Amino acid sequence: MSNIEKKIAVSSFWPLPSEFAAKIAAVAPAHDLLDLSVNPSDKELAQCEIIFGNVKADIIKKMPKLKWVHAQTAGVDMYLNPKAALSKDIILTNSSGAYGISIAEHMLNFTLQLLRNSAGYLSQQREHIWKSLGTARNIYDCNVTVIGMGDIGGRYAQLCHFMGAKVRGVVRSTRSSPPQYVEKLFTTG
Repeated sequence: MSNIEKKIAVSSFWPLPSEFAAKIAAVAPAHDLLDLSVNPSDKELAQCEIIFGNVKADIIKKMPKLKWVHAQTAGVDMYLNPKAALSKDIILTNSSGAYGISIAEHMLNFTLQLLRNSAGYLSQQREHIWKSLGTARNIYDCNVTVIGMGDIGGRYAQLCHFMGAKVRGVVRSTRSSPPQYVEKLFTTG
């Protein structure tokens, strides 16, 4: 790390790839990156103006120069808690809408694998066994219930609907009408 006095703290679910660090450096050349996974000193934390990622309240309290927190998730409840010590002057943003398509496709992939017992057939294939594991089911005309109709759940519901499933959704509070791709909405409350 250089001797730059302004820092961007990065907390990630995975090690920070060098190409990602280079992109940040290109758009914020006046800031040095501080990888929180390496347990930085309190002096380094005190220089942080920006957080990218999800950081615990005890770390935030060591950042008096903090101006902006960008959560790597959609949920920011942890920052709205009084223990987080976020002043009203700190900008709080989130990643809502960033993962919907990718995760919904991933969920659909696993749904289809379960319906067709792909894991069982793949296991048999490795052992050169060629036995039937029963009838493969189609998603077409299946009943699919999606709990949570936010960005991820909503996109998953759409994909299932497009493939011919009968989709029902579960939400926290009543909406005026269900989305076109959902037959019926239920509430948890």
